[in-house]
Amino acid sequence: MPTNPDTLDRLALRGLADSARWFPELHDRGQIGLVVHFALGLAGEVGELIEVAESPGRVIDGELGAELADVTIYALDLVAALDRTPSILYDAQALNGEGTWTSLVVAVGQVLNLVKKLNRGDNAPELGAKLDHWLGLMLAEIVAVADLFRLDVVAEIIRKREVLNGRWGACEHVSLEGEEHRGELLWRCQVCFDLVREHRDTAGYLTYELVAEDL
Repeated sequence: MPTNPDTLDRLALRGLADSARWFPELHDRGQIGLVVHFALGLAGEVGELIEVAESPGRVIDGELGAELADVTIYALDLVAALDRTPSILYDAQALNGEGTWTSLVVAVGQVLNLVKKLNRGDNAPELGAKLDHWLGLMLAEIVAVADLFRLDVVAEIIRKREVLNGRWGACEHVSLEGEEHRGELLWRCQVCFDLVREHRDTAGYLTYELVAEDL
């Protein structure tokens, strides 16, 4: 999983913007209501991830990457809803990620416990620092797990987003001139203007990757 700070920050901002566009009623609840929503979603997705991780057949079938992508989406949404910058939190804890299911669940559990305290109105001075610590460690554990299992979580997130955008009419096929782009299938999101390349990998699976350069 690429850990370029720009990638984490861009995914978080885009994810929050997508959420506001797809589910505007959620964003009318105020910050704490949105934070609680993402926290509940994160809890559910972690449960599904562990269920898949404990089922060898489902891991082999490729479900692990999709489930970890769902966890990552909610984690980044939560970070963004809390007005934090993912890259700053991740960089502070990048070397502490163990990459085990237990360490990931513990980090997520600590984040959820702190969100519970926020929701009930706790304003202890140390609460913000604790939240930053565990949010950063949660992101570090996600990246460590992705690296351990060689999962391209960013590609999974892009695939999920583009499928939804395409279904709801926000993306269109584009063509680029030049020999280097001959035969490529490209999508341009009409909301965020990201350019995504669609192709099949060596195993025949349809994958998507963000075209980073300006074209």
